[in-house]
Amino acid sequence: MEIPEPKFKPGVNVVNGFNFAPQFEEKNILSALSYKVRDDDIFIATYPKCGTTWTQQILVLIFDDGEPLVNQHLYSRIPFIEAMGAQTAETIQRPGGALKTHLPFEMVPYNPKAKYLFILRNPKDACVSFYYHTKLFKEYKFDGDFHDYLLCWLRGEVECGKYDKHTLSWWQHRNDDNVLVLLYEDMKSNIRDSILKIAKFIGEEYETKIRNNPEILEKIVKHSDINFMRETTNKVYEQRSRAHNSVAEDSDYKFIRKGIVGDWKRHFTPEDNILFERWFKEAFKGTEVEIVNGLNFPTPFQDENIISALNYEAKDDDLFIATFPKCGTTWTQQILVLIFDNGEPSVDVLLSTRSPFLEPMGAKAAESMQKPGAIKTHLPFNVVPYNKNAKYIYVMRNPKDACVSFYYHTLRVKAHEFEGDFHDYMLTWLRGEVEGGKYDKHVLDWWNHKNDDNVLILLYEDMKTNIRDAILKIAKFIGEEYESKLIETPEVIEKIVKYSDFNFMQETRNKQFEYKQGGDQQPEVKTKKVDFFRKGIVGDWKNHFTEEENILFENWFHECFKGTEIESLWDKYKIFEYRNK
Repeated sequence: MEIPEPKFKPGVNVVNGFNFAPQFEEKNILSALSYKVRDDDIFIATYPKCGTTWTQQILVLIFDDGEPLVNQHLYSRIPFIEAMGAQTAETIQRPGGALKTHLPFEMVPYNPKAKYLFILRNPKDACVSFYYHTKLFKEYKFDGDFHDYLLCWLRGEVECGKYDKHTLSWWQHRNDDNVLVLLYEDMKSNIRDSILKIAKFIGEEYETKIRNNPEILEKIVKHSDINFMRETTNKVYEQRSRAHNSVAEDSDYKFIRKGIVGDWKRHFTPEDNILFERWFKEAFKGTEVEIVNGLNFPTPFQDENIISALNYEAKDDDLFIATFPKCGTTWTQQILVLIFDNGEPSVDVLLSTRSPFLEPMGAKAAESMQKPGAIKTHLPFNVVPYNKNAKYIYVMRNPKDACVSFYYHTLRVKAHEFEGDFHDYMLTWLRGEVEGGKYDKHVLDWWNHKNDDNVLILLYEDMKTNIRDAILKIAKFIGEEYESKLIETPEVIEKIVKYSDFNFMQETRNKQFEYKQGGDQQPEVKTKKVDFFRKGIVGDWKNHFTEEENILFENWFHECFKGTEIESLWDKYKIFEYRNK
């Protein structure tokens, strides 16, 4: 893809064909490249502005039981090897130190016994953050605006070159025993889980200490918070930068600026976004599932609709129904529309006018939705269109039944082109190589917001056990006037129960879905056989899992959710046998 030539370019120092920061001395770069890695070395690697300093802070806090450095630069414990040279690596504290690098995998000093932690950040936010970093330091001599910088960044004419090549060089080693790849956005969404993963990776003794001393974990969370680091770390970094005359005297020094997810929306023009999305698709094409902004979407979903969905600005009165796929979305849509309509079932076949599916239908469907209504989404919390005044209902289903249901859904939709058996699908599901990605990350992302005033989390199994109670909870959440109406007119709640019953939906909706399959609401989704509502029961997994598959699944579940409240959520339903022993 040809990227237009920018008017202005930042300075770089090219050594051995690689772009380094202009202020880095060649002797330090060369010594860094030839550094002989020790068996006990730990590297923090990133493309620039992808969470390096944050991860340095977390690592030092893990080493120091949650106590932050006082008036001390992070480089004293985790030096930047390309900037400072190999000699700094020789003198770091061991254990208790690490090395920072922005080198791609093929250039980084390597030892199969050393450990490498790589942080990935979505490229849009990385680009914006790098722009401000470049404007801050005089050595880059960059006088352009953001559009100029975006072009330079896409062309790889910046420090560290092309984001895609750098990222893919590390991504290809994500399954190596000595490499841990984390997503910046996942860290923002669930910092405690990320801290524990990092601790376990650098040494199980660190993880054990943190689990046995929860107050240490809370101190690490507190002292790695962006607000704390802005107040403390920025001051130390500013002193160093001004001592080296790297920043203008009148500059507002913000090495640590925002650190949020989605700041790109405040900088990209529609034209910038189209160009960026085309670059992203071409740079990362060739995956089995099309990836847009690092998320897995079904192949038939059109890019322009996905992009507009991600960019949709949630309104104050918006209501979202969110789930991991096959966890009760359509059932909850039916309940909501029945609440809105006093128990009368909708004649709208796909509920698309009252509850459009945001990702395949795009923002225009949400904009034109009949109200009162609700927007359906399978997006994780960290990328769902958010408004603090909007409301979000998230339905969780036990992962065993969710996996089985998703298997049949995948077989039903031709576009998935899946010809394997259930065992093949289960392995794919556990690896997160399906629409929606990894179940555990999706669920934890929403679960971390369970106490937010504008989020209601329901269990599918609880809804099956006591549908009337679930209906009243939903009604109260969306507006107390709806709850009052149901309490005052019990015949309405009985109609909602009747018309949200699975047998009713199986008899009516399946026929309507078959009639409308391939319709204009969700283009190109053609079904082999319409059985959209299949069973909807709790425990159908028992008819599919072999003993070996069950052991594998339970081990996965325990590993993903140990130490969290989610591990015990389904105990009363006896879903997980290891929990019943």
